[in-house]
Amino acid sequence: RAVLDLDGVVVSGFAMLLHQAVRQVTLMTGRQDVPVAAMRAAGEAELARRNSCMITGRVGAGEHHPA
Repeated sequence: RAVLDLDGVVVSGFAMLLHQAVRQVTLMTGRQDVPVAAMRAAGEAELARRNSCMITGRVGAGEHHPA
């Protein structure tokens, strides 16, 4: 909130996480043809699912309501 109060910009760390994951797959497997688009789509779908759960209060499989 403090950043917004100072007219700052808050950005998601998803892009950095995605590129770190791509590099890790390359390093661990030696593959140069890492499926970046598929990884991005999967990550965005999961973020959308989590946002939906936060808005609706629904909890997905393997998740628990906070006490």
